[in-house]
Amino acid sequence: KQKTAYEMQRGLVGSEMCIRDRYQRRVHGIQGFQMEGFAYILAGDIGGTNARFALKKVSKVNHEKRELIFEDKISTSSHPTFEATLKAFLAKFKDTEKYPTHACIGVAGPKRGNMLKVTNAPWPEFDIEKLKIEMKFVELIILNDFEANGYGVLAMQPGMYTEVNKVAPVAGKPKICIGTGTGLGEAILTQDPSKGQYVVYPGEGGHVDFAARNQIELGLLEHVRKKIKGLDHISYERCCCGLSIPLMYDFLHSISKEPDTPFHGTIKVRLEELLKILAVDPDENSITQRVDELDRMIFNAGLDKTDPICVQSVELFANLYGSETGNLALKILPYGGIYLLSTITQVLKKHILTEKTFIENFLAKGRMKGLLEKMPLIIVDAEIGILGAEEYVVRLIHQQSYIFT
Repeated sequence: KQKTAYEMQRGLVGSEMCIRDRYQRRVHGIQGFQMEGFAYILAGDIGGTNARFALKKVSKVNHEKRELIFEDKISTSSHPTFEATLKAFLAKFKDTEKYPTHACIGVAGPKRGNMLKVTNAPWPEFDIEKLKIEMKFVELIILNDFEANGYGVLAMQPGMYTEVNKVAPVAGKPKICIGTGTGLGEAILTQDPSKGQYVVYPGEGGHVDFAARNQIELGLLEHVRKKIKGLDHISYERCCCGLSIPLMYDFLHSISKEPDTPFHGTIKVRLEELLKILAVDPDENSITQRVDELDRMIFNAGLDKTDPICVQSVELFANLYGSETGNLALKILPYGGIYLLSTITQVLKKHILTEKTFIENFLAKGRMKGLLEKMPLIIVDAEIGILGAEEYVVRLIHQQSYIFT
């Protein structure tokens, strides 16, 4: 049977799952929630500003059958801790049949054993295992934010993404996710033949060495090294993430013949303030909001073509983003799809679709260009972190139902 694009997107290739579902339905006489059994699950996506939660009722056997019970977005500043925020969302369901047994939450933040600190949120770190017991969850899974996005890619529906090059995904082949924002995130998705499903492997590919290809990129590398004190390694992330955008602008202005303007003065002063903070505290998460403001100023002026150095900054950023996407693609050969994520990708979406900079640098791999032309490039338009957390925990429920039914 020919698979639809949606089925290929979800990774439901091969006959194993269809056979297993039909067997389960025949043996148990499954017709609906009442006969097949169901569970309530919590999915979440935690950012620096907001925490998004969704409570859903899911079938234990048919993982496509899901019902939204309640969803909400809560400001991270509304409660003093992550625990208090979670309790606030679930308060109305406490001691009811709708209280979730399983929870999965995508979080940007470093884990130390069972301890987790949410990046950019005004909360102290918390103990994951202790929280699981306190909330009376059977399972509490904390995913890396990019891992959650990877599972979100598998659960996307039409309308959540835009095709860049109109190349169809090949069923069962690897996929990759890449997105630039505060950092440069990368993940690989490969199919588990025994389950007929894709599995997500988040990586730290953004921290590979930055390899300059020309004098401009070499100059940028040296400018970054000069401006950020104490660096013993210049990674691709350092040159292609949020903080790199004002650094690009500063570098390009320094080698241009453009006169100083009030706009440039503002960028320069704010950048120097950020770099002074970094010199004292190398944790870049402490300056994320201010970096985002500078990025918006430069991108808006560049995309509107109101400042020539901002135009060059947008071009250079798209150049590097396209090049690293091609680098990752050559290592994995993701004929199942290349998925571009993040808010910066959304800001650059029109530029990626209408200008040649990104795609030309993506393809600029010499004799390997022909391979890259056969790989689907897809921009993810939706916020899919919470969708990925849901996908992960529903899979877990589904697997457990087969084990114990």
